[in-house]
Amino acid sequence: MSAGTGTPDTGTPSPAPPLVPPAERGATRIADRVVAKIAAQAAREALAPLPGPAAAPHATVVVAQQTARVRVRVELGYPGDIGARCAAVRRHVTARVGALTDMRVPEVAVEVERLHPTTGQGPAEEYDASGDGPMSETRGTPAVAEPPGAAPPAGKGSGRFWSPRRVPAALVAALLTAGAGLLLYDVAAVRAHRPAMRWRRALARQLAERPLDDLWVRVGAGVAAALGLWLIVLAVIPGLRDLLPMRRPHPDVRAAIRRGAAAPARPGRGGVRRTRGTGADGPPEGRRPGGLALPGPGRRTSRPGHRARRGGPGPRTGAPAQGGRACGPARTEGVSAMRGGLHRVLLALTGLLLLALGGVVLAVGLGVRLPSWWPHTGPHDVLLSRAERTHWRNAPWWWPAVIAALTLLVLLALAWLTAALRRRRLTELLIDTGDGGAAHLRGAALQDALAAEAAAQPGVARARVLLRGRRTAPVVRAWLRLEADAAPAGALTTFTTEALAHARESAGLASLPAEVRLGEVRHRAERVT
Repeated sequence: MSAGTGTPDTGTPSPAPPLVPPAERGATRIADRVVAKIAAQAAREALAPLPGPAAAPHATVVVAQQTARVRVRVELGYPGDIGARCAAVRRHVTARVGALTDMRVPEVAVEVERLHPTTGQGPAEEYDASGDGPMSETRGTPAVAEPPGAAPPAGKGSGRFWSPRRVPAALVAALLTAGAGLLLYDVAAVRAHRPAMRWRRALARQLAERPLDDLWVRVGAGVAAALGLWLIVLAVIPGLRDLLPMRRPHPDVRAAIRRGAAAPARPGRGGVRRTRGTGADGPPEGRRPGGLALPGPGRRTSRPGHRARRGGPGPRTGAPAQGGRACGPARTEGVSAMRGGLHRVLLALTGLLLLALGGVVLAVGLGVRLPSWWPHTGPHDVLLSRAERTHWRNAPWWWPAVIAALTLLVLLALAWLTAALRRRRLTELLIDTGDGGAAHLRGAALQDALAAEAAAQPGVARARVLLRGRRTAPVVRAWLRLEADAAPAGALTTFTTEALAHARESAGLASLPAEVRLGEVRHRAERVT
């Protein structure tokens, strides 16, 4: 027998075994977690280098019939072009997953979980992939650099700030919900052949026995009329007297400062202890004793809770004021805000109803004659007689109509109460990535980044930011607590031109409306030498 592969007798080669058809050879299956690791590594390659404290990207994948749908969660540096980075992640993940797994990737959802402040430059100095220069807000167009130190032109006043009246609205809505709900339960119980509640029987008896000139009826009508007048006043006045409007540093920014931060401190109450060297020159230029540094008063300031005197001009220490009350057309914004406020409209309607009912009952009880069509003709009539109360009781439509009306009133009052108690916060933003898709940015991530950048600017002790509005049109509400020697107008301008501008450019938004409220931090009296 030869050493080859032939047979022992002839030495001829043996025939090769038959080939197995490709469909019967088996298949290679790639687990979902393997595809997820490939996608996470691809996202990390697209974002390299990552910010120092940022966590590595995380991916989840759903695979079905050689089709992979990927969801990637990333953490980015801030400020920076979030849309461009998310688009780069989507492109790279699609290419790498398709090349390494031979799968089709129709969808890559990118979610930005956190934003980490970096020491680099803002989004205006991030370069396009083509190398043509820095990108502007409109991707694909090189940005035009603004001269350093350029400040936005002085805008009009912010207008008076209007209170949303959530607390009065919540109280009235809670009372309406409780009263209507209790009455609905009692009416339904009576229709189920159960006795009426004791309080309703006592109330019906008192209304049918006491005339309109009774003392308690007059007192009740007067209280109802006074409560209605108070609700109307709350609905039509702005409120928030503690906030003084400031001039707009940008058309999209409204700002106000608390009276305690704008008013000078009184001697002996946190003011300045004068020591040798102060003399007749007083405090330094542009500085109010024990208060915040203001860029020139421009108009006389008064103590918190007191009106300014009508008279001669106050002491002038520098340039015209950057803050102060706004006049003229800016006040129309407060009127539009009042008209659009649901709480104010409902408070006004409730107040009108109470004022009308209480006023009419009080007028009849005092002997005022009303038109002949009014059911009460004199002060000796009762408010609601038994005949009037039971006039429609036997009608077949009466009780279903009463139950339906009370049910509707309970639902409306409950919806009003929910709207008054609910604090709407923006949970996520949709970021345009420029490739026909969108990325998801957590609202808390942008809030934290904006608050951190605002708190790091000079003169700001603490900052808090809240995002509201829609996913494609967010609105910023910011609260800044200033240091004792900070200039409110300078702090507001810095916040507008740096923190807000970085947020707007990073998110790729055409505009980012903001409402900023400035306040002071508590501090000890400062010794001026």
